[in-house]
Amino acid sequence: MPLRLAPGSRLAGRDDKGGGSGPFSKYHYMETLITILIIVAVLVVIAVVLRKKAEQPAPESAPEKPSGFLLKNYVMNKSESTLYGMLMRALSDNYVVLSKIRIEDFVDVNKNELSREEAFGLRNRIKSRHVDFLICDRNSKPLMAVELDGGSHNNYHRAQRDEFVDGVYREAGLPVRHIRSGSDFAAGINGIRRDLKEANEQEEKI
Repeated sequence: MPLRLAPGSRLAGRDDKGGGSGPFSKYHYMETLITILIIVAVLVVIAVVLRKKAEQPAPESAPEKPSGFLLKNYVMNKSESTLYGMLMRALSDNYVVLSKIRIEDFVDVNKNELSREEAFGLRNRIKSRHVDFLICDRNSKPLMAVELDGGSHNNYHRAQRDEFVDGVYREAGLPVRHIRSGSDFAAGINGIRRDLKEANEQEEKI
């Protein structure tokens, strides 16, 4: 015979599933509350860290390494540019006028007559030097060197350079004409045209 409990019995208040307000329910409540508090605390810490990062100034970029080279604003100074323009206008119909080219580009060392050491030494003396203007025929044959002499040509070392370069031209058989900066460029160019014409007539006679 099944046991019947009286309505007033102390066991009648509990259900078969263990529900109610016993110690087990309080434990789960506290565990859930602690978990929520931990999550909230973690979120607050993350928010504080992100805010501090956002408020930090951006790191300064490292300064760029300075360039080792600079482009010049011009190739010729004012006097050189003026003379070059006048030479072009006076000669460009029959000649080619080149500017600022290395002497080594149109004068060679006579390797057949010199020892290797002598040829090397002479080449070193001309390879870093240039001519102000070189007048060539239409086939690029050098006909005359033109040197524009400024105030620096009165300097002893510059005068030594001019003497050496003039000797190079002379040995190579290339005429050279010096024009003083600030002088009458037109008169100098007329002399160049006259010399070129005479040289051309002499060549035609040969």
